[in-house]
Amino acid sequence: MRFATVTIILLVSIIGCSWAEQCGRQAGGAQCPGGTCCSKY
Repeated sequence: MRFATVTIILLVSIIGCSWAEQCGRQAGGAQCPGGTCCSKY
């Protein structure tokens, strides 16, 4: 059970990081879903 929880948390973190790079300067100034601006961090 504990291993599954850690695995899920890691996967969610990886997916979150990949979404972060699809907007802002990394993506030619593209906006995030919903039209919001992305942080540079």
